[in-house]
Amino acid sequence: MKVAAAQFSPKYGEIHDNTFAAIELINRAASEGARLIVLPELALTGYSIMSKAAAQDLEERQRQYLKTIQVVGETQNIAVVIGHISNEEWGLYNAQTFFDPEGGFSVTYYKQNLWGQDWLWAKPGRANPPIVNYEGRAIGLLICADVRDAHPDPWKGELYEKGDAEIVAYSANWGKGAFPATKWMWFVKDNDAALIVGNRYGKEANNDFGYGGVCVIEKDQTTHIEGLLWGEDCLVFADI
Repeated sequence: MKVAAAQFSPKYGEIHDNTFAAIELINRAASEGARLIVLPELALTGYSIMSKAAAQDLEERQRQYLKTIQVVGETQNIAVVIGHISNEEWGLYNAQTFFDPEGGFSVTYYKQNLWGQDWLWAKPGRANPPIVNYEGRAIGLLICADVRDAHPDPWKGELYEKGDAEIVAYSANWGKGAFPATKWMWFVKDNDAALIVGNRYGKEANNDFGYGGVCVIEKDQTTHIEGLLWGEDCLVFADI
């Protein structure tokens, strides 16, 4: 399966512009034959949310644009994984959704290991990541700090068991530091699963995401970075 890891720099609150930056990447990925694209965490709204009221407002404004992303994926016949705000009856979540390109279903995961400004507005998810059967492959979902498997509940255990997923679609707002991150490499080894890293770059309020860094890491830890542009919108492709 040809997959694409997407990098761009969402601007806080600029939902229209962020959506069309994401659409450009989806269209390009589809035109180059990718069957799955992974976009960053909170890709349409930006990350630096300071209150529940701000998150609710952003979610309401984001809702129609998230639907647009879904429709573009269906039109281009490519599965899209994207990070976004989710407002459920039981609370606000830092979420990630897999959109099936045939429009048959979507599956959403809620971030468990909250980090930074997540604590100001989001509830932690409690369910392990869902596994999606897509084109004969078991695809798992994951958001940023969840790659650390650092949930404080000692009874919870790991988010994945080895063999649960063949491929994990990972939406991140990973900060500055070593690339590829050691946590990513350990996750691949520990779970025997390929990891598609969708990530962002740039500064936003008090957060510095550096020059970004996207990649596709295979089960044997072979890491694909061809097409990576530091500090620019880009796609990295791989056949896995």
